[in-house]
Amino acid sequence: MSGQERMATEEQTKKNPWHEGLTPEALPEAGHLRLVAERCGMGVALSLAEELAGMQIYIASPDNLVAALKKQYIRDKFNGTNHEALALETGYSLRWVYEILREEEDVKQDPLF
Repeated sequence: MSGQERMATEEQTKKNPWHEGLTPEALPEAGHLRLVAERCGMGVALSLAEELAGMQIYIASPDNLVAALKKQYIRDKFNGTNHEALALETGYSLRWVYEILREEEDVKQDPLF
């Protein structure tokens, strides 16, 4: 357990003494809280349980989290001829780089009427 995880668990234990000694194995197998506890620590799992109890949450993949940043990077770094370099830098296909740049052009163009 890392120092941060230990501090988070200790903080949760201060809030509720019943949390002391709680382990991931003691959590229900149904749902994902046990998985969170095993991967991120009991402190994180308990914080989520207290703050978001009863909610269903979706956690996007890291690729989805940075997609907007990659698109903006492509728009900012495009020099008119570096499609392939941008595809390699971002891990996107050449076709997807063209699509992103086409979207940018569509936004820039004002409607005629």
